[in-house]
Amino acid sequence: MRKKTIRKVFSLAVIFIVCALVSVLFAYNKALNSVNFEGESEKIITIPKGVSVEKITEILTENRIVEEPFWFKFAVKLSESQSKLKAGVFKFKQGKTNKELIDLLVDGKQVLKKITIPEGLTYKEIAEIFSREFSFNSGEFVRLCEDVEFLEELEIKQSSVEGYLLPETYFFPPSLTEKEAIKFLVSSFNDFWEENFPHGKTDTTVVLNRNQLLTLASLVEGEAILDEERAKIASVYLNRLKKGMKLQADPTVQYLLEGKPRRLLFKDLEIDSPYNTYLYEGLPPAPINNPGKKSILASLNPAEVSYLFFVAVGNGSHTFSNNFNEHLQAKSKFDKVRREVSRANSKNL
Repeated sequence: MRKKTIRKVFSLAVIFIVCALVSVLFAYNKALNSVNFEGESEKIITIPKGVSVEKITEILTENRIVEEPFWFKFAVKLSESQSKLKAGVFKFKQGKTNKELIDLLVDGKQVLKKITIPEGLTYKEIAEIFSREFSFNSGEFVRLCEDVEFLEELEIKQSSVEGYLLPETYFFPPSLTEKEAIKFLVSSFNDFWEENFPHGKTDTTVVLNRNQLLTLASLVEGEAILDEERAKIASVYLNRLKKGMKLQADPTVQYLLEGKPRRLLFKDLEIDSPYNTYLYEGLPPAPINNPGKKSILASLNPAEVSYLFFVAVGNGSHTFSNNFNEHLQAKSKFDKVRREVSRANSKNL
């Protein structure tokens, strides 16, 4: 009798354990592997910073990505992902398991937004681009670009980040902050610089540090339109530096003027500022814009020419000269063309 009772109790225990295991396996599989809303619909959904698992579940449920909120929350707990779910903007598809949704939120792979920074803009102009594209506070962006402690953190030894925001096409998450954007652009510049600086052959008779080379590149960016002329323009400035001549670079005066670039007047050339290379010898104290890769490379690898002057000829190119008399002749020729164009335009009005 006792043996029968023991066998019966044992059998019941086995059945109970098996049922419990089956229940656990069912719950585990249900929580992690059951498919939500079978279909192909996609949605771009923002997960705000600092929200709870409860709130994330609510957001995904309202958007018909999570079908059974209880099982999603249970899956988060099973996978020990409570503190790993990231904020941001994500592309969610219907027909995904809870495990796949959790993996997406843990990996943090967000929808990226494309933004292009053109060559030759100032950091204030770049702030306006980010302000339009990311709803940034442009004032905060500018403030950070001039913040002494932040500049020290970035290892930039000048009064702003001017010159160090590398122009390029980037892809950023919409959750990007002002500080993250600046750090990323400066980091991109540093990577480009480290990759190319050892290969530069700038004439060692003009010893320039990184800030000065970047300042030179910003002058090249301000003058050059045609890529094939960038290295020549860099060489002209370096040749003038060697001879102790003033650079007389129009873009440095434009940098001092408010508003859009315009034709310079004689009074503009008299503005008393170390950035005015018509009054002061040498390079300006810092870059006057954020030069692109081609201008930086041209400054690291200037052309081997003896030119000391250049003047625009109206079609994007320049005439380069070795001496002042040649320069005056080239300038006179261009002034004549400009007057003829002006007269022709007047007749057509």
